[in-house]
Amino acid sequence: MRKTKHSGQFFSKGYFAWDLPAHVVVGLRGFFAEEKRTIFSPKDHSKGYFAWKDTWDDKEISLLNNESVYFAPPNPTAVASLENFLDSIKDEIEQQLAYSWTIYNVRAWSVRPGGAYGPNAWHSDGVSLYRRKLMFYLDPPNEHNGSLEFIDRSEQIRVLESKLPQCILFDSGILKHRARPPSSGVRPSIEVTTIPSNQTCTKSVFAGHAALVPKSVDDEIAARLEASQFRHSTASRILREVRRLPHSIKKALHGGREGDKFALSSRRSPIMSSPLSLIVGGGPHFKYDGWINLDPITGPNNRFPIFLNETTVFPIPSGIIQIVYLTDRMRELDNKTLVRILKEARRVIAEHGDLVAKTPLDPGPRSLEEFVRLVEDVGFVVRSAAANEVCARFKNIPHIDAMKGGKFYCHAVPS
Repeated sequence: MRKTKHSGQFFSKGYFAWDLPAHVVVGLRGFFAEEKRTIFSPKDHSKGYFAWKDTWDDKEISLLNNESVYFAPPNPTAVASLENFLDSIKDEIEQQLAYSWTIYNVRAWSVRPGGAYGPNAWHSDGVSLYRRKLMFYLDPPNEHNGSLEFIDRSEQIRVLESKLPQCILFDSGILKHRARPPSSGVRPSIEVTTIPSNQTCTKSVFAGHAALVPKSVDDEIAARLEASQFRHSTASRILREVRRLPHSIKKALHGGREGDKFALSSRRSPIMSSPLSLIVGGGPHFKYDGWINLDPITGPNNRFPIFLNETTVFPIPSGIIQIVYLTDRMRELDNKTLVRILKEARRVIAEHGDLVAKTPLDPGPRSLEEFVRLVEDVGFVVRSAAANEVCARFKNIPHIDAMKGGKFYCHAVPS
């Protein structure tokens, strides 16, 4: 994966926008040809992709189809218009993201007035945090035509507004956002979802309206993506306090072109930012604000099951997690798999983060001494390891006390 230098506002604010030339807009209208109209179907996703949800009820599907009009992949002329424009800005996208990228899904739909469900409600895309979206608005985004509303890295609410059609790159996996429906008519929009790659490629991929993320992540790419490339609003403030950037770098980061494209509200966002904590083995029902759950069992609150084995890669960039909590599910893993999980925990944990592990005391697959040795071998320093008593700092971790029988806790920090 070719890394490039950060430049401008995506790094500092989480977004970057381009005006769409008139000839590009004309070509992109082909995405919304009447003969391409379709309906949203939960089955509309390619193999190798996680779907939006595992189960749907009729009301949810009805809401999506009532609030928006969906379109099947367009004709080659419209696809060429999209790819040619992306090819013209691909280097600038690389510069903003600081890595090479590729497309893993393109989809088009038109939002009707009054939409408030699904993408029209406040959300962040969450796991996988590797997702970054390019949104195309073929009508100038404003209150009448509809737009995009999101919370930037400073936790300020922003609304995309322009006199010209727009393309905007934004950090959809982390930043809270929602579609702004039009006051009348429809708001045509094209979504291009990107993922890091060893080489930039602007070829379109149509994986379906229900396709969410690929099931696999390249572990080499994952390891090379640093925390600074996935700046979390809260984490950004912490990092700014801990490590002051040189004046020259700060000056460069405040570059970029905003013009009059954004209306900034006068209030700070009341909406929670994306999570900084990770639980491995939280189960299919785990759901707490501020936490990512990685668990192999699919459930209502675990839409992205991850198998724990010797090749597991967490779908999380390096160095951004403040607390990693390994539950007693680790007792089910053999040593080779546990070492892999510990290595991934070491990769994703922040410089000043904490690893907390809980495992059965007796009977158990390994002794306290053996567990501590494995933790230290992958690059942690153990601060405490005690039977039946968790450090007071971590008593508020969800389910930290839930387990019958004896258990021991291990607290470690990156070495």
